[in-house]
Amino acid sequence: MVTTRERLQQHGPMGSVWFRVARERGQELEPLLQVLSDTHTAAGYRRRRRQSRRAVEAAEAGRQEAAP
Repeated sequence: MVTTRERLQQHGPMGSVWFRVARERGQELEPLLQVLSDTHTAAGYRRRRRQSRRAVEAAEAGRQEAAP
C-alpha cells in the first residue's frame, strides 16, 4: 500500500488516501484500517481470476455464435 505526502496532508492518515500496488485492485483509494484489515487472500485472488477468465471465454463464445 502506498500514498503521497500531499494526500496525507490533505486528508490525514485515516482518510481514503491509501491504494494498493496490485493490478486486480485498481487504483481506488481506501482508508488505512480497511487496507490493513483486508481479507483478500491468494485463494480469493485465484477464484477471481478464474471467474474473470470464464467471463472472457463466455463473451468470446457469444461473439463466435453471433458471427455468420
